[in-house]
Amino acid sequence: MDSAGMHRPRNVDWKRAAALLYGDWGTSKAYVIGLAFVAAGYASLPIILAVCALTAIVGYNYVIICKHFPDGGGVYSAARNQSRVLAVVGALLLVANFTVTAAMSGWAAMNYFQVPDRWIPLATMGLIIGVGAMNFFGPKHSGSLAMLLAVPMVVAIVLVVGMSVPYLSLESLKPSKLPFSDKWVAFTGVILALSGVEAIANLTGVMKLDPGSNPDVPLVGRTARRAILPVALEVVLGTCLLGWAMLSLPDDLKPDLELRLEDMLRFLAEEYGAMSFGITFGHIFGWAVGCIVGLLLLSAVNTAVAALIGPLLADARDLRALAGPRVCAIGPGTAARLLRFGITPDTQPVDHRAPGVVAAMANAGSLRGARVLLPVSNGSANSLADALRHAGAELTEVTAYRTITEEGDAHLGLYRQMLDRRIDAVTFTSANTVRAFVEIYGTEQSPDLLSGTVVATIGPGAADAAAAAGIRVDIATEGATVAVLVDGLIRQFRH
Repeated sequence: MDSAGMHRPRNVDWKRAAALLYGDWGTSKAYVIGLAFVAAGYASLPIILAVCALTAIVGYNYVIICKHFPDGGGVYSAARNQSRVLAVVGALLLVANFTVTAAMSGWAAMNYFQVPDRWIPLATMGLIIGVGAMNFFGPKHSGSLAMLLAVPMVVAIVLVVGMSVPYLSLESLKPSKLPFSDKWVAFTGVILALSGVEAIANLTGVMKLDPGSNPDVPLVGRTARRAILPVALEVVLGTCLLGWAMLSLPDDLKPDLELRLEDMLRFLAEEYGAMSFGITFGHIFGWAVGCIVGLLLLSAVNTAVAALIGPLLADARDLRALAGPRVCAIGPGTAARLLRFGITPDTQPVDHRAPGVVAAMANAGSLRGARVLLPVSNGSANSLADALRHAGAELTEVTAYRTITEEGDAHLGLYRQMLDRRIDAVTFTSANTVRAFVEIYGTEQSPDLLSGTVVATIGPGAADAAAAAGIRVDIATEGATVAVLVDGLIRQFRH
């Protein structure tokens, strides 16, 4: 089976997708209301409301986009249907968007954590590198982390809004005296800061499929809708109410508002906490909200990094699109493990013996002069290496793991059990395990010791090694997985 028969893992459910989206889109309110205040002061409420209205419309449109582009890519995928040039431009804009998002969110997180100014650049860069390393383990794991960070943020927003309700007023609001051009500049600046919904369209390629669909005809519209709508509702209502709460603070706090634009939510928590329950509570509550928002801003960096692979997945490519080597995976277990790390095998031979592997690789491209890296175990007689060299490949063998025979007297107890026929089955998972068994118990004695025991092997290599040692094999599985071996043992003992 080649890569055409392979499918990328889709293990991000709607809750994790929503949390990843909230990590980007939901965190925008942490600084967007401050930007609005800087742009228009106490006349910024119309700008905030207009931004929220447009955000709601865009959110609904992304429900439709995700439905029609289930393999990821979002804007890139839509542009690709029109023009390759447009697709390239769209992909570059997406990369620029998520790069800026990661940088801005990381920088804002450092402000909420009150990192000293001189250390913020280095701390932000270290954060982005660390989040990139975490995404090495796949979007499901980063989505789980996003869920843990999103819940406290929602609670914090509800508490801040709840404390501000008795103090909400229109007294401090002022009509805008700015010309339309300045209002438009302020509006566009704020709407760009409130962006983030595009992240969801780049995650559809790893979302769990809707009930009734399959990997060949993927559908994720239901999953995407359930992820987008609750986040959109929270972002729109939360931004409106927090903006109103900000503008309900008295005029004499205007200098503080302008100084705290980068950690505005923390400032609101401090002020309304103090108004509701005293200054001490306000300081503690502000500190807690600052930590929560800072952690969620880390999730925004995480979302940006995770979404960067969307355009790659949209073309059914993987992280090797940045490099170029082809990959052959021998056995479904190996292929599944590669997929977990973002690598889609180009070739997955049906026949796991050396001739079958070489034939499958040759079908994908000539091996003469091809440079092949072959991970092997130590001390194994590698027929695949010989077959690849015979086909003309320039081979590099690297020892990926070592098989070490256990030292000590532990094998003596097993020897007595085998003599007494107290062991029902012995499994060999590789040719090396067969050779190690023969080394411990002897060339002549090994077949006799196992004569009354069910012998099971995984793959042709182990079966051939057992046959060469004179060991009778009762179960020889073709599939190189433990699951297939277990199925064979179950069938054997049912009879």
